[in-house]
Amino acid sequence: MQHQGINLKNKDDLHVLLFQVAEIWMGFPVQCVREVFHKASLILSPKTPSFLEGFLNLGGTAIPVLNLARLFDLPEKQDHLYTPFIITQTGSSIMGFQVEAVSGIVAICRQHLLSVGEQKAFNDCVEYLAELDEKRIHLLSMDKILIEQETRAVAQFRQMAQERVSRISMTA
Repeated sequence: MQHQGINLKNKDDLHVLLFQVAEIWMGFPVQCVREVFHKASLILSPKTPSFLEGFLNLGGTAIPVLNLARLFDLPEKQDHLYTPFIITQTGSSIMGFQVEAVSGIVAICRQHLLSVGEQKAFNDCVEYLAELDEKRIHLLSMDKILIEQETRAVAQFRQMAQERVSRISMTA
């Protein structure tokens, strides 16, 4: 099956989970995506950065959930019961992202990727642009979504949330 540079059978294509934030199409590499589900209860911590929506207790592990609209300083839509969370994993790092909508998985021919280049996106968090069905897709770099200072802050709050989750698990 082919469609504007997309071949779903070609293993050399880049497979991307396509989602929307503030009416901007974005994507994560599929190999980094663990799961996608609708909004769940989060553990909230006082004095967290505004982009940190809270922590998800996923099998006894506190997973930070970032609000991408807030992180990128984009207009936010009111979240609802079906607001999607995307759980990603790169190496040992597991992180969640709240987005507005998830469209599905697409395959993009590597020849149709446009390199963004350094200094064109904040912290170089957008690696490539792609065109798909008249949509411009920003392909995000999992390692560059947060700057170093934000990464440290999330790690500190995650440690506190993990301690809370562990205490809850012990009493249950």
